[in-house]
This record gives sequence, C-alpha cells and structure tokens, in this order.
Amino acid sequence: MKRNFRTLLAVLTLLGGAAACAPAAVKPGTPTGDDATKINALRDGFAAGFNAGDAAKVVDGYSADGIALPPNHVMVSGKDALLAYNRDFFSQMSTTMTLTPVETIVAGDWGYDRGTYTMTITPKAGGGPMNDTGKYLVLLQKQVDGSWKVTRDMQNSDMPMPMPPPKGK
Repeated sequence: MKRNFRTLLAVLTLLGGAAACAPAAVKPGTPTGDDATKINALRDGFAAGFNAGDAAKVVDGYSADGIALPPNHVMVSGKDALLAYNRDFFSQMSTTMTLTPVETIVAGDWGYDRGTYTMTITPKAGGGPMNDTGKYLVLLQKQVDGSWKVTRDMQNSDMPMPMPPPKGK
C-alpha cells in the first residue's frame, strides 16, 4: 500500500510540474491567426491615421453604419458624419496617441477591443499641449470580405473634469 501511495504521489508530482510548464491556455474568444492579425492591423491603422491627422484613414476603419460616442460631444453616426467630425478635429488640433489593447474577444462575426490610450493634443491656433489618458471600447464586426471594422466606438478620459473658474473672476 505504501508503495502504491509513493508511486501515485510521484506521478501527481510529475503531472503538476508538467502542467506548470505548459503554456497558458488562450482565453476563450481571444482572436487567433488571421482574425488577430486583421484586428491588430485595424487598431494600428486607426492610431497611424489619428497621429497623421488623416481623417479619411481614421474613418476607413469604421463600418458603413459606424457610430462614435466621443467624450463631450454628441453621437456621430455614419461615415459621412465621422469624416466631417474628424476633419474638423484635425483642422484644429495636432495629436499624438498611443493605444494599448487590454482585451480583444471575438464571437463569430462580432467582437470587441478594450484598452487604454495616452494622447497629447496641441491646438493649432496656439497654446500649450494637453495630455490625456483614458480607456476605450470598440465593437467590431467582420465584413463580407473578411476584414474587421469598428461598428461602435466609445472612449473616455481618466482625467478629472476641469473646474470652472471661481465666480467673479
């Protein structure tokens, strides 16, 4: 009986060690292969377009019925409105932005990408740069051609809301 117990203990120890050395399992829904490559390229293309002030490149990443929910602004619906919104923004501001994905999940032809951003915005009319950090969530939809597009986009700042100047000043 003691011998069987020792053998069982040795086997369990070996199995436990092997499990500890095994690569971590991929979280269910995490895109792999072609989907992961395309979603990463979509995110990188958005950031590159944003940093270049290229409204057309930014909007290219949205589906035809794409909607953005920018902070401190009304909802922006459809590619024409998204293009006008981004052109207006880039006509007034120079930007540098970095996106850091935290979680990307795919379920069939739908998915989402959640992460954080850091951004520096400099008014073209003059004035110092403004720094911002925050988080984003985009809903993704796989298109008929196999590409992924943003169908809904929301971001918000981690920074506190600026306080108004005291009354009388």
